[in-house]
Order: sequence, then structure tokens, then C-alpha cells
Amino acid sequence: MAVEVFTKLHDFVSNTAPICYGILKPGLHVEKGVPVVKVKNIQSGQINTSDLLRTTQEIDDQYKRSRIQPGDLLLTIRGSTGRVAIVPAELTSANITQDTARIRVSSDDSTEYLFYALQSERVQQQIFLNTVGQAVKGINISEVKKLSLLHPPLPEQQKIAKILQTWDRAIATTEKLIDASKQQKKALMQQLLTGKKRFAGFEGEWELTALGDVFGERRETEHTELQLLSITSGEGVINRSEVGRKDTSNLDKTKYKRICAGDIGYNTMRMWQGVSGVSPVEGIVSPAYTVITPTPSIDATYASYLFKLPLVVSLFERNSQGLVSDTWNLKFKHFSKIQMALPSIEEQVKIASALGTVDQQIKAAKERAEHLSSEKKSLMQQLLTGKRRVKVDEAA
Repeated sequence: MAVEVFTKLHDFVSNTAPICYGILKPGLHVEKGVPVVKVKNIQSGQINTSDLLRTTQEIDDQYKRSRIQPGDLLLTIRGSTGRVAIVPAELTSANITQDTARIRVSSDDSTEYLFYALQSERVQQQIFLNTVGQAVKGINISEVKKLSLLHPPLPEQQKIAKILQTWDRAIATTEKLIDASKQQKKALMQQLLTGKKRFAGFEGEWELTALGDVFGERRETEHTELQLLSITSGEGVINRSEVGRKDTSNLDKTKYKRICAGDIGYNTMRMWQGVSGVSPVEGIVSPAYTVITPTPSIDATYASYLFKLPLVVSLFERNSQGLVSDTWNLKFKHFSKIQMALPSIEEQVKIASALGTVDQQIKAAKERAEHLSSEKKSLMQQLLTGKRRVKVDEAA
């Protein structure tokens, strides 16, 4: 087994184009000017070329040294440091800002390998430790050049890159499936929740019903022994510990509201933004939420989908009270007066089941994507540190 060899980043770089940063002040956008890649354009390993600033030819000429070409690597060095991308083929004439470093790999090494190596945990940690500054933090070019990376022979670099590209394709395919399923759900909601599409066996007009006739308000407090829950726009009702933000709830939770499994909770001041969900468990929520309980005439899961429909969210907005959006609120008094056309309870259950099936497909695809990403991260840790070596002649 060959001995692991670690070298500095500058050892990967072409002698004719040293690592450098770009334009200090690109100025205002100039239509038909020279494209300039900024930190915000580098996301998820790619460059978003649809929203590039364009600078004057004069400014670009002043920074000839930092012009980029297809195949160059870009590394963000100020602000959100450590993002990496390969310049795509369509950027044949462009430049970068001072917040980004251009890395042109020599013909003796693999650009694709270095793309992955720079994203490795080992290198990202080095970038983090060498990032300095107060208002805007960054890493100096001199420190970028000294980043330490595993430097295997070119054939092995190419093999490692090929293996990781295979994982990236699998992840991308899964993410496309997630996006397609989300679009399918969106279209299905629009059809099923408005009655434009009906299941076999269900006929007749839907009945216009006031929400106060199918929901009551739960205002129970003094249940401090119950778990603290939160209501989010994307995930619905979840445990407060899963939110991922600092817990700013009051220590005294005697006024927090009880919510039971099957109840729907909504953010009183954000219902016009669709912040609601059906609770899968019993717990307590902030007094800022409204808790509603379904009657036998309404299926809670059906209602939770209905309350996410853009047409209905717009209805909640129109019925919210307040002078400006920051103070808009939809208390139960006003919520209860809103009227909606509802199908029979049997049809509600059928619709909720169909949408739930799509949700399960999305959940399964997300779990697969997370698993693939985790496996790829583990593989990168092994391949890019020399803990695991590959044979150039073995199949990927």
C-alpha cells in the first residue's frame, strides 16, 4: 500500500495562473458587460449563471489576472467561506470578486478530484480555523495556498473523483424525484381540494360550511407536564427540540395551550402565511398559537391539507385583522366565520389518504437522499484522507 502524501494546495495549481482573488469594486450592473461571479452565485457545488452581476470592460481589464475560464475552480474566501464550484462551459469570459479565489489546476492533477478534496471535512476545518475578521470574516490567499490536501497520483485522483461523481448522480436523481413528487402533490391538491377531480363513487355538490360549524377552539392551560411543541410551515406540528433554533419560550408555561392528537394548531399571526398543522401527539404550544378541535363532520388530516392550499391561505389573509402585515392576526372569532365548500366526511378521508400517499413517497425519497449524502460524506472522509485507497484498475 502506498504511503499517504499530503501537500499544499499551491502544488496542484498551474504555474501560469497562480491562485488569486478578484475585483475589489465591480461597480453597478452594466447590461451586456462582463459577468462577475460573487459568493451568492456559488451554491451546492455549482455556479448560478442566471443572476450574475456584469461589470464594465475597463474594470475587467484592470483585473486580467483573475479572469476565469471553464474548468477553473472557485473557492469562496470571504463571508460564507469554503464553498466550491467548477466554472461551467458557458462562462467563457468572466471574472470574480475579491470574496472568491480562482484555482486553475495543472495538467498533472485532476480538477474534479480537487473539487471534492476542497469540500472534505479535513480541508473545511482548515478553512474554518484560518478564517479571521469581525464584520466580514475571511481567509487570506496566503493561507488558502497552504491548505493541506491528500495528493495521490493522477490516476488515483481520477478514480476517486469518478467514484464520488457516481454518488452525486444518485443523489441528484433522488432529488429530482423529490421535486417531481412535490409538483405532483401540488397539482393533486389543486384538483382534489377544489372538487375539479373526484374519485369514483362520489357525486353531488359540496356544502358551503362555516369553519366555526366544524371546528371548536381548545383553550385549556395549566398542563405544564406535557411536552413542548412548535408549529411550522413546512413540517407542521413537531417537538420544539426539532426546530433547530434557540428556545425562546417562557420558563413559566402555565398559560401555554394544550393540543391533543388530531387537533389542528395554527400561528395566529402567521395563518395568512400557511403556518398550521395537525398534531400527531399531545403537548402544549405557545399562547401565540390557536388550537382548534375538529367535529365529526371534518377530517383533521383533510383540513390540514386544505389549509395549505394557496387559494385558502389567501382567504385567511383577507380575513386576518390588523393594520400592517406584522400585526395581522386570525383569531378563532374571525376564523370561525370563514366559509368553505366541503365534501362529505367519506370523500374527505379519501382525498386525505391520496395526498398522504404522495407525502409518504416524498418522505421516503428524502430519507434516501439523506442516506446517500451521509454515505458519500463517510466515503469522502476515507478516500480524501488516505484511510482507504483505491486500485486504479478496479471497477467503480
